[in-house]
Amino acid sequence: KYSSRQKGYIYFQDFISGNEYDTRLYVIGNRCFGLRRYNRKNDFRASGSGNFSYDKNLVEKESIELAFKISQDLDVQSMAYDFVKENGKYRIIEMSYCFTIIPLKGTFEGYWDENLIWHDEEVNPQSFIIEDFIQELNK
Repeated sequence: KYSSRQKGYIYFQDFISGNEYDTRLYVIGNRCFGLRRYNRKNDFRASGSGNFSYDKNLVEKESIELAFKISQDLDVQSMAYDFVKENGKYRIIEMSYCFTIIPLKGTFEGYWDENLIWHDEEVNPQSFIIEDFIQELNK
């Protein structure tokens, strides 16, 4: 509604078969948290399936490292990444600076910092963004 209309081009994406789930990771500042989203029945898509797990043990460290690296390389403050595997390597199938997290509280067990140290703390993305913004102002 608020963005400009785009036209005159087409976007193709390779289909990566053999995945029963994707890994959705959120990086906000120096925090990363995420979940595993399972595909819909008889479908290849995990997004919107409503079938997911917040178990931190299902998120592989390699994907967390990759999410942090991409965020640092792009110099972004917050980004969501959807990863699948192809031949044992992670591939990004989607990334977005604009994302929702439903429900907002009580789902994520905590977050990893940039050193991959787990923090058993409440995840509140909106507060993370505000805290980081205020910290930037005070530099």
